[in-house]
Amino acid sequence: YYTSLFREFAVADLSRWSEGRVGLRWRRDKEVLAGKGERSCSEKTCAYGQSQEEAREGEGDGGLQTFEVNFGYVEEGVKKNTLVKVRLCPMCAPKLTQARAMKAAKAGDGAGS
Repeated sequence: YYTSLFREFAVADLSRWSEGRVGLRWRRDKEVLAGKGERSCSEKTCAYGQSQEEAREGEGDGGLQTFEVNFGYVEEGVKKNTLVKVRLCPMCAPKLTQARAMKAAKAGDGAGS
C-alpha cells in the first residue's frame, strides 16, 4: 500500500513551462505524509492547499485539477514509463496545459517538414 502512495502521484517542476518543459519526480516520505501532490498542489514550490485550514476543510477536490501524465524514468539502469497523477491548483494547471500544447505543436512542426 505504501509503495503505491509514492508511485501514484508525482511532484511537478513547472519552472520552465514557458519553454514547453515540465519536470517530474517521485514524492519523498515527508511529502507523502503531508499530502503534497494528493491533497495539495503538486507543483514543487506552490503552497496551495497546504495550510491547516484548507486541509481541514476537505470539501470536494479543493479546487485542484487532476492530470494523468506520462513519466519516463530510469530504475536500476532500465528505462521505464508509467502514467502518474499530478494535481494542480488553478494557478499552476494552465502552465501544464500550455507546456503540453507547446510540446505537441513542436512535434507537429517537425513531422510536417
